[in-house]
Amino acid sequence: VLENIVPGIPNVIDMPVADQNVIMCGAYLATYGNDYTLSITCPKCSSIKEYGVDLDKMLTQSKDYENETLVNTTKYTIYLKPSNLKARNIIAMNQFESNIQQAQIDNQSDVDRIKALTEIFEKTIAQNFDLIVKMVDYIVDKDTGEKITDSDQIIDITDKLNKRAYDKLFESAAKMNEAGVDPTMNVSCVDCKHEFQSNVNLDPTSFFA
Repeated sequence: VLENIVPGIPNVIDMPVADQNVIMCGAYLATYGNDYTLSITCPKCSSIKEYGVDLDKMLTQSKDYENETLVNTTKYTIYLKPSNLKARNIIAMNQFESNIQQAQIDNQSDVDRIKALTEIFEKTIAQNFDLIVKMVDYIVDKDTGEKITDSDQIIDITDKLNKRAYDKLFESAAKMNEAGVDPTMNVSCVDCKHEFQSNVNLDPTSFFA
């Protein structure tokens, strides 16, 4: 889909997710106008209804990237780049698998449930680490001035960071991924009036469906 929308951009799969989301909203507005509806299930009463989404508002309130794209540790300066579409797709598939696993936990015994939750938690940590590593553009060794771009070296350095440095890296990566269109929307159930938040799925494979 994206290849057809922006044919002049090579390697669309490497496009930052934030840029992709802005393009998706802009393309829909230009083609169909601000008339986008979403089928949403109320988490309280399970009512499924169609709700309008203000894409124009989402687009005008999109956020720029954080100016701070580097993280300093005692030994290294780590330079970040936005996560791309390929990484986002991997995360989405992993999240889908985790959701299935969590749905199957309810029918298990307490011991098996705790074991399953622990496995999901550990897997989530590993997925977060994998995403952060993919967002590292390069690392500079402060002692030697060496610019490190090798993926294996980046993984090794990131894995050996102390908790304080890793938390700082995680926070910076999370802020960078807040750029672009905010897909969350406030919803008030038309049946039970319960207020909750839902997400607009900006995945190019389903957004225009």
